[in-house]
Amino acid sequence: MTTASFPPSMACTDPVDLNDIFRLNIIPNGTQKALIQRDVATTSGKISELRSELEELEDRLRRHQLALSSPVRQIPTEILGEIFVHTLPTYPILDHLGRHRLVNLELVCKAWCDAARSNYRLWSGLYVDDSVGDGGLPLKPIMDWFSRSGNVEKSLVFEAIHGDCRTAALQCKNTGRDLAKLLAGGLNFTHFEYHSSGPRCFENFVDAMHALEPESSGSQAAWDSVKTMLLHFEYRWDVGNTFQVDSMFHRLPSSLTSLKLYLPFDNPDSTFLDIPARVSKRLTSFNLTCQWDEAFILDLLVGGWDNLERLTLYIYDCLPYELDTCKPVVLPKVRSLRLRAFNPSSSDFLQMLTTPRLVKLNIGFEGYHMQFTKDGFAQNILSFLDRSNCKNTLRSLKIRYVDIQVDQLIDLLTNLPLLTHLTLAHVTSSEDTAEFFEALRVSRMLKGVKPFLPRLETLELIHFPPDEFPGLFDYIKSRRPYDMKNGQAVYSLPQDSLRRLMVRYATAEDDDNLEKNQCGPALEGSRMVEELRRWCGIFVDIAPFKKKFRE
Repeated sequence: MTTASFPPSMACTDPVDLNDIFRLNIIPNGTQKALIQRDVATTSGKISELRSELEELEDRLRRHQLALSSPVRQIPTEILGEIFVHTLPTYPILDHLGRHRLVNLELVCKAWCDAARSNYRLWSGLYVDDSVGDGGLPLKPIMDWFSRSGNVEKSLVFEAIHGDCRTAALQCKNTGRDLAKLLAGGLNFTHFEYHSSGPRCFENFVDAMHALEPESSGSQAAWDSVKTMLLHFEYRWDVGNTFQVDSMFHRLPSSLTSLKLYLPFDNPDSTFLDIPARVSKRLTSFNLTCQWDEAFILDLLVGGWDNLERLTLYIYDCLPYELDTCKPVVLPKVRSLRLRAFNPSSSDFLQMLTTPRLVKLNIGFEGYHMQFTKDGFAQNILSFLDRSNCKNTLRSLKIRYVDIQVDQLIDLLTNLPLLTHLTLAHVTSSEDTAEFFEALRVSRMLKGVKPFLPRLETLELIHFPPDEFPGLFDYIKSRRPYDMKNGQAVYSLPQDSLRRLMVRYATAEDDDNLEKNQCGPALEGSRMVEELRRWCGIFVDIAPFKKKFRE
């Protein structure tokens, strides 16, 4: 054992006296007291120094241990890059906030910087606008940003925020020129969006794009790399009403396969829109949002859409039109048809469409939910399906924002035995909706009656009244009845096709007709739900409806 040593200053000049003091209960004299105080101060200082050294050693030990065992340090670069993807707002299109956060992630450490740089998708989508003024766009920073995206597909979203290009003509032309240079710079964008008040700004850009062809042999090739495009014209439709060979739609990229078009809600005096057949024949997906009359939409869809597979129409406040004067529309390859924000009185619109290969039908009446649909609503849909001869191909039906009689809904679904996916969102009735599920349950018990939706695999009910869940529960159980024996279910029928149930039940927060906490909060862990999961073999996803819920 080593003997503790003390600094010279601590050596006792009169050890006998100090030993007597430590051993005996005597009062130290003045000299002894001063000596003891000096030794106490010296010892305290040494303890403080040793404590600081100990803290430094413990901190060093902790850093070394973390370096060896930290789970964050052990995350592979590729996974860390994927984590960054999910932390960035507005991804995959990064606006100013998203870019700022990505740069901040790079600055944390070299490993994080390497992870961000190695994930090319982080750098592949960008939102830019013309807020810099008449000087055009900052091309070099934009090009430098995209240079980090490697060979992955790139997306560019541009917004002309200067307003009316008629009052900001110089800025509009400068921006259009720089935007054309950006697209001709060899980056080969596959997705491009253009947002402006009207189509004049976009026409200026297209003019600039084609003016580059003599200067840059690659400009047209770069333009033709765009596969999906979104054009959003918010306020005005200031184009002529005559056929224009060089119109902006005639000069869209030859590679385009998907087009989303948002037209101004203000219905112009002339609803002329020229999408040439050479463009429409290449499209496999077309999305149109407007509030123009039905005749315009039908005229637009007549002929030239031979390869279209997905058609989406958001026709807000679209006014009914005398459809007898319109030509029927045949869409031979359409597999998905979505009609949203539809006017209930315009359900005859379906009678002008023929879709022989339809697989998915999605029809919604957003904004008209309080109106009763016509008595012939179900018959119109069935007539459309019969005329298109697609009952045997239809697998998915989604109905939204409909107030419909129970017998109509039953009549509709009874005639669609091959459905595998059914969604009823905000579907109400002047009658008790529970009667609907009771009728379905009874129909399965009747001999000689064909089973209702025998191939149904997924049932989705959005904004579902919580007090009607028992009726839903009884119907699902009736699809495969069972008895309990010795704690086990004994089934009388083979495995049912229904595998997934998704319910978003209404709450008092978004439905004034419901009392607070009415039935809903107890549903998630209820006996009924557990029974469906355990004995019926169904994946049950049940939660309260949220207004932010994406349908």
